[in-house]
Amino acid sequence: MSNFNTFFERRFSTGIDLEKNETFLLRFAQALANRSHMIPRFVSVEKTIVASKLNGLWAKNGNIKSALQVYETEKTLINEQKLRKIVLETLDKEWDTACYLGDPGESLLSDADAFESRFMVLGFTPGSHEKWGLQFSTLFKILSHADLPVFIIPQNYDAAAWAEKKSLQFLVADDLNENESQLINTTFRLAASLEKTNILHLHVNPLSLAHLESTISAGLDPSALMGSQPVNTGELYSLMQNNLERQMHSRVIPYVHWAEQAGVTYQNVVEVGEPREEIALKIAEVKPDLVICGKHRFIHSHPFYIGQVPFQAMIKSSTPILFVP
Repeated sequence: MSNFNTFFERRFSTGIDLEKNETFLLRFAQALANRSHMIPRFVSVEKTIVASKLNGLWAKNGNIKSALQVYETEKTLINEQKLRKIVLETLDKEWDTACYLGDPGESLLSDADAFESRFMVLGFTPGSHEKWGLQFSTLFKILSHADLPVFIIPQNYDAAAWAEKKSLQFLVADDLNENESQLINTTFRLAASLEKTNILHLHVNPLSLAHLESTISAGLDPSALMGSQPVNTGELYSLMQNNLERQMHSRVIPYVHWAEQAGVTYQNVVEVGEPREEIALKIAEVKPDLVICGKHRFIHSHPFYIGQVPFQAMIKSSTPILFVP
């Protein structure tokens, strides 16, 4: 944990859709690169289901296979020229680029692995999940399969904050999941590679008065574990929040030391309530430049998990979000 400044000193991958106006992604990647030692790599993938199927069905037919190979080669060259032109015109600088034909999710993941990208940057269009369903999208495939952090940037996000602000504000939204250490580790390593970063670590215990009332109605006594018998539900709620704050104080002591090593400002706060609501309220209050949370709920075999905290934070926020595995 001592060498915070070297973890992100390598390239990162940014997925660009050539059919959309995603110059906001280019500018965000440029701003991120300018504030750090990282090098952006821009990757575009054109989905070609028909060509892939034909290639598989008639692989033994030399003429068809040869024609498909010529088509794929020419199409890839055209896309590469188009991508390089967009990057140069938008950023006034040449960066590493690559184009593929095939499945976007698989190609982006494969490229990131081959070039040892530290993380990925992808765009997200609010409302698109309502039309097609997120579980069938390239974004969901990457979130559920990638073993590296993934930045999600809302459409048309203004990267001026990352480019011009003297210090950045990170909000770590922690719903007390099992990967907290990895979440904070990645946060500090990223913060250390940037200029002047403040970290607010939000701990949310998924507890509500309604839950407490139903627990008491069922004849259970959640306060017995703390050796106290509060008079009413409100007191029990307050007692459990205070108990959580004491637990969190001891848990974050190592993080305070890590912050000193990384040279960043660190503060933690505890909230008790419904995680989606508490995280949304804190985002509105703090107005962070980046929200960081675990993507442990994005499991490819359980698509309904997209209704949980990370997904809700993503579709409701106009702020970039970093999902950490």
